[in-house]
This record gives sequence, structure tokens and C-alpha cells, in this order.
Amino acid sequence: MPIYGNVELIDEKEVMLRERPSVDRLHKDAPPAPAGLARGVREPLPSRRRGETQKARVSGQTVYWRTGEYPDGRLGEIFIDLAGAGSTLDGFANSLAKITSIALQFGAPVGVVVDALLGVRFEPAGHVELHDRVRWCNSIVELIARDLAITYLGREDLANVVRAVAVDGDAVVALDRRAVAIAEGARVTGETCRECGGLMVLSGTCWTCTTCGTSSGGCG
Repeated sequence: MPIYGNVELIDEKEVMLRERPSVDRLHKDAPPAPAGLARGVREPLPSRRRGETQKARVSGQTVYWRTGEYPDGRLGEIFIDLAGAGSTLDGFANSLAKITSIALQFGAPVGVVVDALLGVRFEPAGHVELHDRVRWCNSIVELIARDLAITYLGREDLANVVRAVAVDGDAVVALDRRAVAIAEGARVTGETCRECGGLMVLSGTCWTCTTCGTSSGGCG
């Protein structure tokens, strides 16, 4: 390395190497991981596992998703198949399923995963067929998120069909949102929701959609 008088000349690359902190120092200076959180540890699923397969149709697009569970019933993976969809949308769905499965197996809570996917909007969206709890969604991603939340977290607030029951002796009757609204005194009209096309009910001066919950008029 050349020295001119008392000045030592070094090239730019060596300056960068000298100024860059070592890996050991970076690890030393990093904040400690929260107690009880094992980072980088994956909990594998057994080779044979239980799960559920759901078929649904969103605005004419058929979608299947299959879950894989741990022996104790916890959600551990998900597969998504869009029947007849183009390669772009199908590839996106497969990528989403893969990263979601990895997150779950590395300890991400189902609730955190679901909350990240709720409210995602893109086509196809709208009316949902073949699902017994969800009648409307903003996207296929949101439909699957709502299904997982209902199935694995008991999130009845995300269901359009509410499994409220009226018990009279030995009789148990399942009610959906429209039936609940009628029982509470709301009046069914021929008006449809501007958001999802579902039927509106009128209670006083408040219009409420029995499918997606959109309200208008004099709602308090």
C-alpha cells in the first residue's frame, strides 16, 4: 500500500470494507428475541394429516381450497386451486397458499394471517355460491380468509349465515342474518344492495344488507 510522506493511500473498496460492521458485531448489537419465541424453527406436519376441502364459486369462477391440520386440529397448511383460471391468477393463488403454509408452520398465529388477508379487493368478487356460511366477498383471497377464520377461530362475525339457534323443547332452528333481522322486526323489501346485490331489510329508516352488512339511510 503506497505511503506518501505521512499519508497512507487506500482504495475505495478497502475503505468500504473497513467501515462495514462485522457480522458478529451486528448479531451482538441486535435486540434480543422475545422470550419464548423460537425463531427459525419449523413445525413439520405429519405425512398423513386431516383437513377439509371446500368448493365455492365467486362470480362464475370456481375455486377449491384444501387445508392440512396438525394432530391437535391446528391449521398447518393450505392448497388453492382455481379451476380453469389463467396461469397468472392460478400462479398467484399457489404462491399465496405456499407462503401462508410456511408462515403457519413457523408459528404465525392463524388470526394474524387472516387479518392480513381480510379486505383484499380484486376481481373476481361479489356473490359467493356453494359455501354454507359466506354469501359475498371482496375477492377469492378474502373468501378463503373468512372461511379459515370461521372454521379455525370461530369468527361468526365474518359469516353471512349466522348459526344462531332458537330452542323450543327439542326443536333447534338455524337462522341466517335475514331471519334474525326479520325476528327483530325488520321489514324485507325488494331493494337490493349497491355493493353486493343482496336483499336489503328496512328497520325504521335504516336500510341494511343481509348479505354484506352495508347500511344506509337513518342508521344510528
